[in-house]
Amino acid sequence: QPIILTQSNVDTLGEGPITVTATQTDDAGNPSTVASLSLTFDQTAPEIDSLTLIGSGSNGPGVIIPVVGELSEPAEAGQMFNVILNVIDVDGVTPVVVPVEVQADGEDIYGEYVVEIGHNTDDLTIDGHTNDHPSGPVTDLAGNELLDSSSNSSSNLKTLGGGSAGVLSSGIIIDTTPPEITEWLPTADTYYDGDDV
Repeated sequence: QPIILTQSNVDTLGEGPITVTATQTDDAGNPSTVASLSLTFDQTAPEIDSLTLIGSGSNGPGVIIPVVGELSEPAEAGQMFNVILNVIDVDGVTPVVVPVEVQADGEDIYGEYVVEIGHNTDDLTIDGHTNDHPSGPVTDLAGNELLDSSSNSSSNLKTLGGGSAGVLSSGIIIDTTPPEITEWLPTADTYYDGDDV
């Protein structure tokens, strides 16, 4: 028959591996051998240990900037969450959001930001992340959901870059504005046939 644990029981047992043992005695008083079951209690949400933009210098339309990192514990491979950048999207209102996927090992995470016309910033940084990708939330193997950056501990945000996540400068410039000729500067007042202008 199932054993139902109360929250108090779970709190007493704490996190980590536990072993449950049981015996059974029949009506004649004969005891069974001891049976055991080993399991792990995990109520801790996974966190992002690192999250980095890979690139440098000035980047224009079509350039791919990888977003790489690592989770604090294994999650289900293929799950996705969203990383928010400090770049305003082409609608002029919403920030650019990059889908990031949990890789086959369950801990590495990877996504790609593709620069589009209209994206501009003199220092690309990560403003945070949300666990609201349309495919469903990222969870660890016990089903605990990755928390949004606004909910995470400050220590979980230490490597995330500028903006609201407290992330450092990346040195990556996004520049999709073409140069304009604003003034012609003639080298002489008068030009004659055959002169170079």
